[in-house]
Amino acid sequence: DRVLAASSLLTRVELEQRIGSHQVGEFAVSVARPEPGLYRIGIAPIATPEVALLVTVVHRAVPGLAQ
Repeated sequence: DRVLAASSLLTRVELEQRIGSHQVGEFAVSVARPEPGLYRIGIAPIATPEVALLVTVVHRAVPGLAQ
């Protein structure tokens, strides 16, 4: 839950830089942008990165896009 909490506090720019999958300690963290301004963050074990243990969606305002 600490990795998910830390990831959910990232800024829009930081989330954009992390789109895709990467390793954080013993976890695989995947960041996707299903819609402008929405970011899906999933946390999974390294051994089975396709099976997310925790998932959240966060919103970050997009400059110049009507909210």
